Amino acid sequence: MAGTHKITPTNPRLSSLLTDVARGNIKIPVFQREYVWTDEQIMSLLDSIYRGYPVGSLLLWSTKEKLNHERDVGGFELPKTPEDYPVNYVLDGQQRLTTLYGVFNSDSNTKDSELAARFNVSFVPSTGEFVHSSMAPTDSINLRTILDTTKLLPELSRFPDDEKNVIAELTERFKDYEFPVVTIKDRSNQEVCRVFQRINSSGTSLSTLELLAAWTWSEQFDLRNEIEQLLDSLADKGYEQIEEALLMRCLASITLNRIDSDELVDVPPDQLIEGMSKLKQAMYSCIDFLEKQLHIKNFVFIPFPIMLVPLVSFYSKNLKPSAAQLTGLKKWFGTVLFPNDTKLVQTRM
Repeated sequence: MAGTHKITPTNPRLSSLLTDVARGNIKIPVFQREYVWTDEQIMSLLDSIYRGYPVGSLLLWSTKEKLNHERDVGGFELPKTPEDYPVNYVLDGQQRLTTLYGVFNSDSNTKDSELAARFNVSFVPSTGEFVHSSMAPTDSINLRTILDTTKLLPELSRFPDDEKNVIAELTERFKDYEFPVVTIKDRSNQEVCRVFQRINSSGTSLSTLELLAAWTWSEQFDLRNEIEQLLDSLADKGYEQIEEALLMRCLASITLNRIDSDELVDVPPDQLIEGMSKLKQAMYSCIDFLEKQLHIKNFVFIPFPIMLVPLVSFYSKNLKPSAAQLTGLKKWFGTVLFPNDTKLVQTRM
């Protein structure tokens, strides 16, 4: 099958995987969700690895393309990588990876002390249980010490020999746990976008907007915020039913003269930013036309939402249409609604 050589499965040890994260070789891009796992899910993951159960795989995207903004892992600061240095961005499995990195680095510098506190987990060798350190008995060991020999050895001295053996077994099980990793290389932006949309673990289809926001992000421009602000503004005008996907189609029509929003991932950022500016102006002019010329004051009265796309595309090129163009728009609108009744169209227009 063509392109299969661009997908590489590996099984690195967990200790090696966490080292790659600490070095900045694996990063979580901004288009991923925030950390949403519960404490119960954290403990369940740790217990599964301890027992040697499968916990799913990671999907990484290896690329030299620098994303303008990515989150640190769980609030923990990671080193910057040199220009043109390949970075593995997490497409799927970020909740698991964030959990594991956080648990074994819960005392590191962080921008989210509350989340770091949730990662502060200990193991009770006498019972084989994982518990939050705030509730752990004195005969427990913090997990952030077990993969670092310089931290582990001083801790072991306070445990009896039988519990030392349990802790040694714990250390080996985590250090040597083989984590399935699938890495995508040499794929186009569109291919990566489609893969990302299909593999979300929760079964939720994630939008093209998330990827585009990462590609175009800067201190001055955040596409996701721009879209959200436009949606809020439209809601104030009675058009709260307009969805993100429809706006993305409108943006594609402006920048590409097509309506497949997936194709936007190949549009240069500067062109996309310009397209977003045109979209806002065109959308407001379009609504003004609907209200003043057709007396439509709410989106629910537009029978076919897709009709908004050609209207917005028109206004992106003609913010102040002539009287003849307005007449043509009204006839087009009526023809779409009543394609088999010319007299009715003329009457209503």
